[in-house]
Amino acid sequence: MPGDYHYLDDSDAYVTVYWGKLSLLDLLETILSRAQDPDLKTAKVHVIDLSEPTWAEAPSERLHDQVDRLRQAFAPPKMRTILVAPGEFFYGFARFYAIVQVVYASARVDVVRSWDEAAAAAGMDLTSARAWAKERIARG
Repeated sequence: MPGDYHYLDDSDAYVTVYWGKLSLLDLLETILSRAQDPDLKTAKVHVIDLSEPTWAEAPSERLHDQVDRLRQAFAPPKMRTILVAPGEFFYGFARFYAIVQVVYASARVDVVRSWDEAAAAAGMDLTSARAWAKERIARG
């Protein structure tokens, strides 16, 4: 799965990062896995880094087979969420997700183009969160 997540005590930020070829199934699998992490509930903000992945279509028959199992991953985020999406495709994808969550669930979701914008939106220092994300991407 081309994604990972981690809670950073020093910033109270939870970070999810993706890289490589990423499909909707990969995203949903990561969300379900991350939901089991007890640290997720203690964070003040969740930053999702979509700087590095490229989109990969999941075969429709595989998607249809997995939708019921993955359905709970579509639930709105329970905390302030900021998606960092500098590229056009993931920026549009993230904006659509954010609009749906804000309109239908009153969730607090922002989409920005850079980590600096994410820090400004969160009103907190995200230096360690950004460093962890870059290091995790480098390890692949």
